[in-house]
Amino acid sequence: MDIGSKLRYFRTKQNLSQEKLAMLLDIDRNSYMRLETGEVNLSWERLEQIANILKLDVWEILAHNEKQVVYVNATNQGTVTNQGYVTQNISQPK
Repeated sequence: MDIGSKLRYFRTKQNLSQEKLAMLLDIDRNSYMRLETGEVNLSWERLEQIANILKLDVWEILAHNEKQVVYVNATNQGTVTNQGYVTQNISQPK
């Protein structure tokens, strides 16, 4: 599941519209929509802002519906992209 789909999942789970979340982020609805659709890259800072508004930890969003562990260098303040994760597979329980 890409990051935009995860944002959409948690936003709708909390009954927030794109317009309301955009307002809380102090951006317009179209800018927020482009984050969910993946048209623009999501900065780490913006992801933290969204997580705070949704009362979630960033890692809850990143790990949602994944069968992998997500590792991000703690000093990396770069951009979160749909393909930008370093991952390691977890064995399924037998």
